Amino acid sequence: MGYIYIKNNISGNFVEFRQKFDSNLFNNIGDSFEDYINGKWVLLSDEQVEFYKKHRNLSVKDIWYMIEPEQN
Repeated sequence: MGYIYIKNNISGNFVEFRQKFDSNLFNNIGDSFEDYINGKWVLLSDEQVEFYKKHRNLSVKDIWYMIEPEQN
């Protein structure tokens, strides 16, 4: 399994990498939804990744906060 990051202003907003970013080498890493809004790379937690895999059609915000889609 890779590491899934979210990044604002790139196609798709979700990017999977084989390795985790090293914060000593890469200084554009964040850890909050606000950091994502401000253009930083933000790693999803394991729980967020599982939620994303089940709900790929949801917005980044819904994935970040794990907001279940409304049932009609």
